[in-house]
Amino acid sequence: MVHIGPAALLGSHFLYLGQEKALKVRKGFIEAEADIDDARKTHLIVLGKNHYYETIRSFSFANTKEIREAVVMDIPAYSPFDTPLFLMKKMDIPDGGCKVNLWFIHPRAVEWLNRLSPMIIIPESGLLALTNASPQNLYHIQKQGKEALWVYVGKDMLTQSMDVCDGQIEQETFTRIIGGNAEKYAVKEIEDSQDYMEMLNGVLMNMSFNAVLPFLFPIKSLARFNPKNLKIGLSIAVALFMIYMAVILILPYSAESGLMKADKDITPRVASLMKNQLQVEALYARQNELTGVLQKHIPKLPLLIMLNEVLPENTLIAQLVTAGNTVELKGMTPKSTALLEALSARPAIQNARYTAPIRQDQSSSMEVFTLSFTYNPAANTTP
Repeated sequence: MVHIGPAALLGSHFLYLGQEKALKVRKGFIEAEADIDDARKTHLIVLGKNHYYETIRSFSFANTKEIREAVVMDIPAYSPFDTPLFLMKKMDIPDGGCKVNLWFIHPRAVEWLNRLSPMIIIPESGLLALTNASPQNLYHIQKQGKEALWVYVGKDMLTQSMDVCDGQIEQETFTRIIGGNAEKYAVKEIEDSQDYMEMLNGVLMNMSFNAVLPFLFPIKSLARFNPKNLKIGLSIAVALFMIYMAVILILPYSAESGLMKADKDITPRVASLMKNQLQVEALYARQNELTGVLQKHIPKLPLLIMLNEVLPENTLIAQLVTAGNTVELKGMTPKSTALLEALSARPAIQNARYTAPIRQDQSSSMEVFTLSFTYNPAANTTP
């Protein structure tokens, strides 16, 4: 019996929104770079890792509505940026409560998605959890140029990932960040973009209806109008209406064929102007966003290499979050004082301090910590 998933019913193609451009993928093959018209005809979009922030959180309750309300009330506690759109997939645990995969969509991607209004949006790391492979897999995907992606799918089918845009991250470094040991996992290597798109297409075409539910596009939660665009649109509508009425009042005896010809001549011109205006606005907004990102960007590779060198032996990092030049670490270490001394000894690390009380982990006898520091790459020299 042939299985036909909901994604297959939406068409034979999908849109992959990468770091620099959108790709139109049909039956697993990259056809071309997608323009705005192609994007509007696509009902299924796969988001690249650079367009969202991914985390796993535990909750003492398992009601999906209550979890969503709790996240909405305190977005800064879960995401490094404010956003009106996030996706979630939960996994109940035996002793009550649940673990939840959260994907917070970056505002620049939310604005683009609002214009397109697709039916389904899926983060690429979340999609890899829907393969037919056994759980607890580690993927290393080489995309275009130096762009690469590490994805870990746990036994609970929840995912953790890290994108690499300007260098290489070793398996040992990535697994240490997610709280594991490199030797535990066999890496599945995907060497190029075409093989990756074929793999994603196979998953999309065979995923079940239940698997799609967490990734339905919540149109009503994103109904935010841009006042400037609304004003322009109303002005154009009023102008068109006035022109149409003037033609009727001034030329009451004109032939119907003449009116129809004038209407057909005006409509394509206005549509072309509106299309050009939308493209200019989108490019201008994109330019501003890229400028802001470049100004705030902390190079991740030097930071990770430095941490790998300076952290005391047997220290485990469970979470690393950057916001501007501020870095927050959560994890376990044999001796918290030695950790703080090692970090403070680096010129590139300033104002290192614990932001939560140190507590003892009963199972490992290690000290659980949360600390933050200011990172200055320009001062990153070995003492």
